[in-house]
Amino acid sequence: MSLYKNRNEGKNMKKSVKKAVAAGIVFTALGAVMPTSLPGSELIIDRAYAEATNSNKLTDLRLETSGGSTIKIYDDDDYKSKDKVDTKDIKEDTQYYAKTSSKSIKLDDVSGVDDEYVRIFDSTSSSAKGVKVGKKFSLSSGTNRITIRVYDEDPGDSVKYKDDNHKIADYTIKVKYTGSDKDDDDENDDDKIYLKKLEVTNRNDDDIKLSPEFDKKTNKYNVEVKKDTNYVVVTAKPEEDDDDDVKTKINGTTVDDDDDWEKKVYLNEGKNEVEVRVKNDDDDLLRVYTLYVYRGVKAPATTSTDDKKNENNKQENTTTVVVGQPNQWIGNGGAWKRTNNKGELITNTWFYDNIYCQNYYFDKDGHMATGWKQIDGKWYYFSNGGVKQTGWVPASGKWYYMDSQGIMQTGWINVGGNFYYLNPNRIGEGSMQTGWTKIMGSWYYFDQSGRMLSNTTIDGCKLGVNGAMV
Repeated sequence: MSLYKNRNEGKNMKKSVKKAVAAGIVFTALGAVMPTSLPGSELIIDRAYAEATNSNKLTDLRLETSGGSTIKIYDDDDYKSKDKVDTKDIKEDTQYYAKTSSKSIKLDDVSGVDDEYVRIFDSTSSSAKGVKVGKKFSLSSGTNRITIRVYDEDPGDSVKYKDDNHKIADYTIKVKYTGSDKDDDDENDDDKIYLKKLEVTNRNDDDIKLSPEFDKKTNKYNVEVKKDTNYVVVTAKPEEDDDDDVKTKINGTTVDDDDDWEKKVYLNEGKNEVEVRVKNDDDDLLRVYTLYVYRGVKAPATTSTDDKKNENNKQENTTTVVVGQPNQWIGNGGAWKRTNNKGELITNTWFYDNIYCQNYYFDKDGHMATGWKQIDGKWYYFSNGGVKQTGWVPASGKWYYMDSQGIMQTGWINVGGNFYYLNPNRIGEGSMQTGWTKIMGSWYYFDQSGRMLSNTTIDGCKLGVNGAMV
């Protein structure tokens, strides 16, 4: 699942954390009672990040049409292939260009920053309202100046273009709305290259139904297989199967006539994504098909999207949402919901998914929580996929610690025999401290991994056995 979020409440976390939780250290009215001795050897901490930091800069992005086609980005408005930009190299304060026939588009995904700290503006009007990652917005006729803005905190649901107090960087793309696909540059819309055959079979060579049925212009499909199906065979035969310039790849592996255009794809339980790319290198044509294979679980009651045009040659997308089926994930404009065994939406409660073996939370409207979420006075952090996080968690360039129940910790904590200090409410929020920090009138020093140092000298200042400067 590629999923997104109620994060606005995280903005007010600094004002709302009620109490500090100390692990291994007792607080008194007079101060903090520290241990009299600490282990002399260093512990290899169970966290892969070590001294990693978040650059707060985009390292990749994907701009999509309403039909799910990737919109190519250029550094010149001639839209020539030599000017095509690798989105992994996109830079702030640089002008980029794109064109599309899709009336509505969305920033489908970003990398390098938490997407709750990103908003998209469809104009530079001071009153233009920010749109979240994964949400569609409409284009006006002609050229639209799109600004992708990164903040140092969640800016909330009502942030406007003029509200740039917490802005870190702006990325600008001028998107030309062409009105028809004959002059657009969408990756899947005007590239007239197709598959002739797309099939999925099991180990018994039984055909497995695609939903919707295969049509060469339909790009995305759901497939359901039984739990004991550990692999499927995907067949992807192009229309121009006798053209040496036409290449077909299934999950990155090239297949051709010698392979019968087939590849065996092994499956995990739950959702699996299979990407099929058909490309003509000579004409620089590309089309991408995606199979979502659900092993042992029901496919979400969501959508089929294609790039078929109606009689006016405008984009026509079909969306079917089935509500009322039991135990279903339901996609709804980027927000995910879930039904229980009675077919009712799960609301205002925790949910444990026995397939994914993960904990999720659904709000009063049934939306799956992502990012920061305050529940019963305690703060939790959920991944983009909605999974409750435990242990060390990175968010917006800072590190936080969640206990085994997923509750955000504050104040002193002991992890594996090492002491860390997480901002209590009186300072701000629960982020891990580094460097010199004054606590209860005493100075302490925390290295770049957040570990408190003791029995050493830093910057000419001696630290005692309990870590306090003497």
